[in-house]
Amino acid sequence: MDRTEINRLNMLTLNQWRSFLARSVYVFFLNGTLKSYGVILMDIVKKLDSKHYLVGWAFTLQTGAGYLISPLAGILLTKMSCRFVAMLGGLLAGSAYVIRGLVNISEIWQLFLLVSCSGIGFGLINISTVVPLKESFGTSYATAYAVTGLAANVGIAVLPFLLKYLMGSFGDSTGMLIFGALAWTLIVTGAMLPSNKNGKEEKVKEEYSLANEDNALDDIDEEPEKETNLDEADRIETLTTSDKLTNFEVSDMRRRPYERIENGDNTNCDVKRSYINIENIKILFIRFYGVFQHHPALVLYMIVTCINDHGYRSWSIFLIPYGEYLGIISEKAVLLSTIGGVAGLLGRLYCILLFSRYAMDVYLGFALPSLLITVSYTISFFCDQFHVLAVVAALSGFSYAVMSSASTGLIPSCVCDDHFKVTVVTLYTLWGLMIQLGGITTGAVVDITGSYRISFACLTVLSTLNCVIGFGWTLSPLRLRMKKPGETI
Repeated sequence: MDRTEINRLNMLTLNQWRSFLARSVYVFFLNGTLKSYGVILMDIVKKLDSKHYLVGWAFTLQTGAGYLISPLAGILLTKMSCRFVAMLGGLLAGSAYVIRGLVNISEIWQLFLLVSCSGIGFGLINISTVVPLKESFGTSYATAYAVTGLAANVGIAVLPFLLKYLMGSFGDSTGMLIFGALAWTLIVTGAMLPSNKNGKEEKVKEEYSLANEDNALDDIDEEPEKETNLDEADRIETLTTSDKLTNFEVSDMRRRPYERIENGDNTNCDVKRSYINIENIKILFIRFYGVFQHHPALVLYMIVTCINDHGYRSWSIFLIPYGEYLGIISEKAVLLSTIGGVAGLLGRLYCILLFSRYAMDVYLGFALPSLLITVSYTISFFCDQFHVLAVVAALSGFSYAVMSSASTGLIPSCVCDDHFKVTVVTLYTLWGLMIQLGGITTGAVVDITGSYRISFACLTVLSTLNCVIGFGWTLSPLRLRMKKPGETI
């Protein structure tokens, strides 16, 4: 980490600290609680007399539902502050666990309902924390995001062990109740977020101020554009001389009519605003298509990250049951999660180093970690001793942590700033779908074959596919590398 980056991180503003802390606590609980489901998966299957794919599907809903409601969360953030949305999400996420502690679940649909509730809560927190983090840290976003990822692996290492202790010491219901009360910490950290509506208003004002300060005379004296009709030009000139319009107002009036409509202003314009209009739908489609047209590497980015999310969630839920299936006692199997979480911390630190040096790329972020996962899973097929599985958990935990950080940290290097938000919403929606498939497909393989070993063999095939795509991407002209400060895509 060079001196410039160190000085940048040492000069964090209060809002940056708030955004950083809120995001860290969020990923701590999101990843830790998902991994904790592995502790109770086999007991839930037996208690509800259900199938592995249904219970696995239910458990992945916590993360999947959160990603799938990203479009809704994006809409809410245009109407409400990040602080309010995050607090609402924290209330929903914690309440779902508290209710599970108070109510005896006897049907699978009840499990689906409560996990979906917590998933929606986590989804609201997700978007409402990542946007302030990006706007607060700017070019240091990737490094800041990688640092918050450390909390994710602390959660993976700590929360499964904590849930096992609470349920063993106080009983299943009381233990889950305490666990849910701890999750309400998300309400407190949500309240710490900046109160402005994701910083959009302040950013717009700042951009207009900087853009118009040096060009004030040019904006007033230049001749009207050809697209501007004569009446409007006369009106601008008259008002400029008589009423002394500000630079912001003159610039706003000179925008083309459709530009003013997109921003909610249809004054002195013959085109009427319509919320449901074929032309508006076409414009949205063209804009969405334009993202891929300007950034062709985004297609490969989606494929690689989607396969990674599928494998990561399957690993999170089924690693502990896999250890128990191979004959390891429950108390030792839980330690596999702790080992994977600690190794993940090392992976996050490795990513922080890469991001701080602007060295993260496709090879280090996706291709090499996929190869390590493939090798580690293959080892587990030939040896089932605890110390061997501990190495498998460490290698896979390290690799998934690296790919998880790269998946989000490299987005600003894959697309331009104008396409960042729409890309985040799109990716989170796709990741939500793949997370759902992770719980369903891996659980279905267990139900059909009766073997966790075969389910991990399927994950090995997907990891191999990701490895091939990653190395091919590395050698292609579309190879992705980090964007340095001031560099455009």
